[in-house]
Amino acid sequence: MSIFKCHRVMAATSAVVAAAGMMLLPSTAAAGPVRSTDVAISAQQVDLMASAACVVRDGVGTTGREIEGNPRRYKYDDSPYLGARFDSCGDSIKIYFGGSTGMTHYNLRHGTGHQQELSPRKAGVLTIASPSGYQGRNYSFAVQACNRGGTFQPSSCTRWSPSVVVRLG
Repeated sequence: MSIFKCHRVMAATSAVVAAAGMMLLPSTAAAGPVRSTDVAISAQQVDLMASAACVVRDGVGTTGREIEGNPRRYKYDDSPYLGARFDSCGDSIKIYFGGSTGMTHYNLRHGTGHQQELSPRKAGVLTIASPSGYQGRNYSFAVQACNRGGTFQPSSCTRWSPSVVVRLG
């Protein structure tokens, strides 16, 4: 978590604790000592307020068709599906991909030309750290499914999925 995000969560938490204390003090003065249930409720309020400071944003496909799934996922008839979700509190992006069977690997392309090979899965989820320098900007992904070629032979791959763009920050 970046120092700025940590500061926002701490500020929100402090505000809730202060407000809970102000609301708790008059009632406890009249009713007696603080009960453990009063403290537990205040802790729940703190957790709720801290999580309210987080932003979770789903990626959007630029083309292709949307298919069922959470988050939204996009594909062409001859490509794997792809979806993405940004989480500001975790400062991470979860990439959801799959839908191709009998393949040896997936290629994931992201950002400005980064590509990595992923192991085959019927439905995969990959979590990556949010890239630095993209705060408040869009970040894109595409995936293809492949079968590895023989010795000195190239892999045969599906069409790239539709690009999925997620706004960071």
